[in-house]
Amino acid sequence: MGIRDKNYKDYGLSDREVKILFQMCRDIKWRPLLQEAANKSNSGIAKQIADSLHFGWSYRTLDCKNYIPVSVVDFYAYRRKALWLFSKEIKEIHNGVIPEFLI
Repeated sequence: MGIRDKNYKDYGLSDREVKILFQMCRDIKWRPLLQEAANKSNSGIAKQIADSLHFGWSYRTLDCKNYIPVSVVDFYAYRRKALWLFSKEIKEIHNGVIPEFLI
């Protein structure tokens, strides 16, 4: 299965985990880890991916500010992969789980 076709469930993330991860992405203390995950996902658009997850900005908003050299479908595919990579790092820090106290 190609990266474009993967959804969060294909990465093994539940809806609840995705919600928690999005909350964590908004917290500035996790920004360095988020940026690292975005870099691993696609280094060419890592800043835009991290900004999208951190600020909640859409592809269109980011593309208006600064051209993004991938399609909207590819952008969101790389963003999903970045969130999965971010979750892996969070799980390493928190003994294999995503902390649920944030909900």
